[in-house]
Amino acid sequence: MTLPATDSLPADQPLTTTQQLQLLLSQVIVGQHQPCSLHEIAAATDLSVQTLAKLVNGQTRDPRLDTLRRLCQFYGISLDYFAGETTAACQAYLNQQRLITAPEVVQEIAHQTQHLSQRSQDNLHIILQWLEANQSVFT
Repeated sequence: MTLPATDSLPADQPLTTTQQLQLLLSQVIVGQHQPCSLHEIAAATDLSVQTLAKLVNGQTRDPRLDTLRRLCQFYGISLDYFAGETTAACQAYLNQQRLITAPEVVQEIAHQTQHLSQRSQDNLHIILQWLEANQSVFT
């Protein structure tokens, strides 16, 4: 099953829980080259593919806390992610979490680029994500 595209979500418009989940499940896990499939997530979280499909398709509007905890554990984040009300806030949270576990050189680059505009920081982050996902190409 293909996840709905999240790049068309307006940055400042409030998100539903379904949209937050779609954004989360579209993330690339460290060491992967693309987002995990629902089957991979289901196997790792002990959730059913059906449950995940209902979540990302909006058929389940209020997921159980245990379900959210399992997904957060899988993605290495806390439930604080769901406090983000917009795409920008959720993406900023994910970027910050990714930065915490990033190699020291990436952390230094992020620190040195704090004076850049938000758009420039976002663009640089996209480049770093691409490099991280394609690191095997360079080694």
